[in-house]
Amino acid sequence: MKSFIFYLLSFLFLGSVMAQDTIIGPKSEWKYYDGDLSLRKKWKTHQISEGKWKKGNAPFGYGYSDINTIIDFGKDNDQKPIISYYIKEVFIQNSSEALVYELKLRRDDGAIVYVNGYEIWRSNMPDTKDDDPDLVALSIVDGSNESVYHTKLIPEDVFVKGKNKLSVAIYQRNRTTTDCMFDLQLVGHTDAKYFSYLIKSQEGENKQLNEQLVNLSFQQELLKKDTDYKLLEQSNGMNKLLKNILLLLLLVGSLVFLWYYKRLKEKLKKRKTIYQRLKKEKAITDREILNNSLFNLRHNQYLNEIKMTLNGMLQKDAVSQMEIKKLIKNIDGNLNQEEEWQKLESQFNIVHTSFFDKLKKHCPSLSPTELRHCLFIKLLIPTKDIAKLMNIGPRSVQTSRYRIKKKMNLEENLEDFISRI
Repeated sequence: MKSFIFYLLSFLFLGSVMAQDTIIGPKSEWKYYDGDLSLRKKWKTHQISEGKWKKGNAPFGYGYSDINTIIDFGKDNDQKPIISYYIKEVFIQNSSEALVYELKLRRDDGAIVYVNGYEIWRSNMPDTKDDDPDLVALSIVDGSNESVYHTKLIPEDVFVKGKNKLSVAIYQRNRTTTDCMFDLQLVGHTDAKYFSYLIKSQEGENKQLNEQLVNLSFQQELLKKDTDYKLLEQSNGMNKLLKNILLLLLLVGSLVFLWYYKRLKEKLKKRKTIYQRLKKEKAITDREILNNSLFNLRHNQYLNEIKMTLNGMLQKDAVSQMEIKKLIKNIDGNLNQEEEWQKLESQFNIVHTSFFDKLKKHCPSLSPTELRHCLFIKLLIPTKDIAKLMNIGPRSVQTSRYRIKKKMNLEENLEDFISRI
């Protein structure tokens, strides 16, 4: 209210004063950014850490003959930047010395003007937020409109005493634009008639704003009623549709489940058959290997026993020494126990792949004899037969198993551990 009275008194007593102060004139110097980077909001208050800013004199742009500073639009004519940015700092000794300030803007296509970080004017721009990445000018400027300076009167309290920061963003309608233009001038008026112009302008803007609000309210009311009507009209149909969809989904789901269950059952049956066949073949193969290997080992063991008996006879009967020595020599020729061990291990590895590798990885210190003992355990050979095959007594077999378990640091039963390898 006080501000209004002040403006009114100024209008009454200063009506005869005719003066203006040019704050930003033609060909003024501005800082500008013409890269393809969408700057954050801080640039409005001249915090320009982003991008590479340059200096030049107005007018700025490209595609015009009266441009002082040509801005860069990149190498691709079909992908020019949508936005170019301009900032300028002005010093106002006393912002209240002028009754009204006038902005004169030449822009192609659209522009948003900020003072000290606050938006004060949009020209040929939509009302969407200025941080919208898809924001573009409302229309293309062409023909005689390209040389027009658009004006706006603003009250003196927009500015502060001292430094003021002006920021302008120029927007194109699209990236294939052929021209761009920016020029802005600022004049402070002390002539009272400009105050009356400002009042009329604000009244017009307020009237237009009220009309827009009324129209928007009316549109919202119509939209609400239309939406309510459509919802009411569609509710029964929607419920029926949802019921049908649920029934259809249930039916489809049931069919898919039955199909999947049947297919899974067939797969399991097939795998079970294959598994049983392989298991049977493996059992037969293991038994054949065991029988062959045990036969060879028992054969060698039998020959060993005959050799020991003949050696005993050799010491008692000197008459038959030559014949006995010849017989022992023939037995030695048939004794190839180590070779039979190697064959057994080779055949065992075919059936039980990586058995010895896994044992050695778990306990590298196992001896060859202990590894063979583990082989017999894997083949489920009784303790009595293991004792004969290894030329040791049954107690020694138990002692050997205890020693292996201790080496492997097992808490569980040795036979259970080996059966899982």
